[in-house]
Amino acid sequence: MLHACQALLAAILPIAPQDAKPVAAPVAPQANSLRFETRHRLAAAGGRLDYHAIAETTLLRDDKGEPEAEFFTFAYLAGGATARPDRPVTFAFNGGPGSSSIWLHMGLLGPKLTQVPSDAANAGAPPYPLIDNVDWLLAVTDLVMVDPIGTGLSRVVGAGMGADHWGVDEDAKSVARFIRRWLADHDRWASPKYLLGESYGGIRSALLVRELQSGSSAVALNGVMLISPALDFELVDGQDNDACYAVEIPTFAATAWYHHALPDRPDALEPFLEEVSRFVANEYVPALFKGRDLDGAERKRLVRKLHRVTGLSPEYLRRANLRVSSDRFCRELLRDRGLVVGRLDSRYTGSGARDGREPRAARLHRERLARPRDNLLRRRAQRAAQHDGPQSRDAEKLPGGSHDVRPPPDGRRPGEGPARVPRAGAAVRRA
Repeated sequence: MLHACQALLAAILPIAPQDAKPVAAPVAPQANSLRFETRHRLAAAGGRLDYHAIAETTLLRDDKGEPEAEFFTFAYLAGGATARPDRPVTFAFNGGPGSSSIWLHMGLLGPKLTQVPSDAANAGAPPYPLIDNVDWLLAVTDLVMVDPIGTGLSRVVGAGMGADHWGVDEDAKSVARFIRRWLADHDRWASPKYLLGESYGGIRSALLVRELQSGSSAVALNGVMLISPALDFELVDGQDNDACYAVEIPTFAATAWYHHALPDRPDALEPFLEEVSRFVANEYVPALFKGRDLDGAERKRLVRKLHRVTGLSPEYLRRANLRVSSDRFCRELLRDRGLVVGRLDSRYTGSGARDGREPRAARLHRERLARPRDNLLRRRAQRAAQHDGPQSRDAEKLPGGSHDVRPPPDGRRPGEGPARVPRAGAAVRRA
């Protein structure tokens, strides 16, 4: 059981690729929810932290009482499995839509974090060491790492339909149902409750507030924490909108400054960004609003000024009609060096010939997922060695999607009888 707990507590994978097809046949739910619990101690900055780590499934049922979805979560509870009523609890999730919570789990909120350079340097080849999270948020709140249905090991089961969970409103309603169920199962209705969302988790959090505070089982929230939230998809998707062009200029300026791509780079960044912000508010935005009425002399002056603060060539700025999307900026800034700039973290660069791959995303996949995948594959290898046959061959298939490492539905624990490794593979459609 200890090995099963360790494997499950470390094994969490991202969602299947966007172009994967949903599972055709329904997946049978477990007869009972699964729960694996271990006790740990961490030497944190504020002193010793004793905590319980719980990996478990939470079953959602439809109006007829039939199973329709199964959430798989990791929870970290300070002290023990039973918390004080006044102990806060935070439900954390990444975005996508279509991402598991692996990124927050291994990069910020877990007891162990993947050690990677913080200065945009290449972490190189594995192994990527794990370090204690000495500034762990568990010091002030219990944590529940939420994987929405179709991500991580959360899945549709029985007669459930993916369409009931995949969509802007559907996603919020699904996660809200899980939160209510978790609060009831763990006797935490009286606890202070918080949401923590990253990227699309910003939109999910806003919708969750509405969902949780409505109905007869309303949940009173104490707060919402947002990490680099996506709140305006016109900006995120780079739509043709003058306001989007304007608000990104200071970021372009900081990025060009970092990469020494400015024609006249100042020594200090902060005064330079203050100057850029004044330029955007007093000159650039009024010029964009003039549209075709902008005269030739003013256009030339703006091209020179934009070249000075963004590092983009005057020729490109003229062709772009003074309007530069983030995607184009990332490709144009270091074109003469044969590099593209990352959107997730513009300090990172990559080859411009790799079909537009996000430089930081590729490294995140290497660094954050190496250890979880290693633990999961070790467990699968143990099963394959013990039980040769079709199921072991299936365990060797390793697409990038989610996988199910739960015991078979007859109740056997891992290692007890023939292994069954069905795929949880469900693709989340972009809302």
